[in-house]
Amino acid sequence: MAPARSRTAGLTMDDLYATANAYASLNDPVRTLATMTGVHSGTDYSYSNLGYAALGQTLAKADGRDYATALRERVLAPLGMHHTTTRTTPGVPADAALPRGTAGVAAVPWTNPVWAAVGTGTWTTSSDLAAFLIATTRDDAPKSLTLTHRPRAKVSDFSAYDGQVGLGWHLWKANGTRISWHNGLTNGSRTFIAHTSDDRAVIVLANSTRTPVEKIGFRLLNLSIPEFDEEQSPPPRPPRAHRPALPSRIERTIMCGSVPQRSSEREPL
Repeated sequence: MAPARSRTAGLTMDDLYATANAYASLNDPVRTLATMTGVHSGTDYSYSNLGYAALGQTLAKADGRDYATALRERVLAPLGMHHTTTRTTPGVPADAALPRGTAGVAAVPWTNPVWAAVGTGTWTTSSDLAAFLIATTRDDAPKSLTLTHRPRAKVSDFSAYDGQVGLGWHLWKANGTRISWHNGLTNGSRTFIAHTSDDRAVIVLANSTRTPVEKIGFRLLNLSIPEFDEEQSPPPRPPRAHRPALPSRIERTIMCGSVPQRSSEREPL
């Protein structure tokens, strides 16, 4: 989900974030679009979770399978992302890092199969997201992946960064560096993934709503983005020993929405 607010079936994103499992009550996004009034097509870009959900359902219908199955068979399995799953019923994977809200309070994961394209019920790992990044940045990447980085529209809210949007990627230029990124926030989990034109990349997963993953990610790329300079609460804990570090480069030899993480760590970061 982008930092800008958007409206989903009559609810603002602030409304959704304040509710335990607000997505569970939302109707089919395609039918919601069909019944909306006072909405007209245009050329101005605006981030929309409803749009992503409707796209996911439309693609699934064209594929002849439900979204979770189509995603697994057409994207996850071919890329070796075997630890990424999309749940169609409430609950969490056995090895999940349970989501936390303010001050470490346990949060209820969002679940709604027809809204899965925005990240509800989706769980992943940093290694799976690294596999996605490697696949999308390699020299012989499939055309279907390289096309996702082609600019489709300008984003006036971020003109200071020559802001544009591709297919699922926010495309910015910061401090002379081209960067493709996306972030996400569900109830109790936050994510950030990015790669740059000079072959650097970062993935940040947190099972805490209060962890500023965008700020952490951009800083790891040596980029200062004031729009994401939020305060971290609670204060960061001392670093743990033996925590593996992500490689600074991705070999030249890939997250609508948003995804919680799976790992063996069960405490909020």
